[in-house]
Amino acid sequence: MEMRKKLRHPQSRKIYSKRFPSIEGVFGAIKGSRRGYRFMTKGIEKVSLEWSERCSAHNIAKLCGFRYV
Repeated sequence: MEMRKKLRHPQSRKIYSKRFPSIEGVFGAIKGSRRGYRFMTKGIEKVSLEWSERCSAHNIAKLCGFRYV
């Protein structure tokens, strides 16, 4: 389904407007301040584990109130 068709309905626009900014900030923080733009390991399993570790570290930092970790 094309995005234009999805956004025709007011309910869809409302849902999409809530979704967009909330997730982009997380990826920006992980990539920018936490140096998440490159992985240290090779292989999909190891990279997946490394990404999970970075996401966990991001969530722990948010819980502790740290801005940059």
